[in-house]
Amino acid sequence: MAVNAWRARALMKVARETKSQALEADSLHFASDFFGSIPVIAGLALSAYGYEWADPVAALVVAVLISILGFRMVRRTVATLVDTAPEGAADKVEAAIRKVAGVVNVERVRVRMVGPRYFIDAAVKLPRTFPSDQIAKVKAAVQQAVTGLFDEADVTVVTTPIALDNESMMDRVLVIARNRALAVHHVTVHDLKGRLAVSLDLEVDGGLTLRAAHELADGLEAAIAAELGPGVEVETHIEPLQPKETPGREAPPERVKAVAKHSSGFIYLVSLTGVTGERQALPSDLEAQIRTLRLVTTKPVCVGFGISTPAHVAEVVRYADGAIVGSAIVRLVESLAGDPALVRKVGDFVAALKAAAVPPRG
Repeated sequence: MAVNAWRARALMKVARETKSQALEADSLHFASDFFGSIPVIAGLALSAYGYEWADPVAALVVAVLISILGFRMVRRTVATLVDTAPEGAADKVEAAIRKVAGVVNVERVRVRMVGPRYFIDAAVKLPRTFPSDQIAKVKAAVQQAVTGLFDEADVTVVTTPIALDNESMMDRVLVIARNRALAVHHVTVHDLKGRLAVSLDLEVDGGLTLRAAHELADGLEAAIAAELGPGVEVETHIEPLQPKETPGREAPPERVKAVAKHSSGFIYLVSLTGVTGERQALPSDLEAQIRTLRLVTTKPVCVGFGISTPAHVAEVVRYADGAIVGSAIVRLVESLAGDPALVRKVGDFVAALKAAAVPPRG
């Protein structure tokens, strides 16, 4: 009996470590021998003292004991063969997933076992405003949380985007544009006397025809109206993207004369070829450009494109009548979004630009 007990315990330990049901069945075999020997010995002893009923009762106890152990083993083995997961495993997985930041809800969890390995399929709901890289991070966090529950697990996560109750109108517009693979910026939403008005800049390929660009804008506006309601007013500014490798070119002298002749107000001199934006330094030939222009016109000349600091303004007004600053102010407003001192700080920057444009007296 002692040998059977030791063998049963040793086999059960190895079976749990290796998750082998064959070894577990062998362990139960020796365990049944051990526990079955107890009623047999008791029955023999009682029979020796004249209790004739003790022997059949002992046989009945042994039969019941073997039946119980066999039934438990058969039930677990059949559950494994049909890929049934342990009871409570799905609830355990769902609880772990709900703790992951970004998960709105758990739609479905399926757990099954193939041998010692768990196979887990989870369907979770995430905010539709999440970009693709953030969705990937949430999926990775879910997989890590679930694999930490089991020694061996294969986890598959499927995400479903949903609209949250606290989505802003701007969020909804950005989602619509992203779903149509369109890039938008400077999105503003206003309530004008009970009528919703949306304004946005739509970036399109500079090589598109005007008709194709307008078709993209019309499709986006229709999608926004379908989402926000037919009463919404959508204003789209189409912004063609200029390829970086596209070189600019100087206007020929005859075109400069024509512009100077037919323009009114002032002449807007583009200080550089390319797209608008902030620059670290001004072109070295800026003074020469202005002097050439003054030979064909007496109208005021103002310089724009690349003017972004008070130092730039001070340099420009040495030769020109004014400086035009756009991108630098826009970038400053964007960087101060949400700052209570936004108006004051932007005002201070504009005041510094204005002060640089006024030559010192005396």
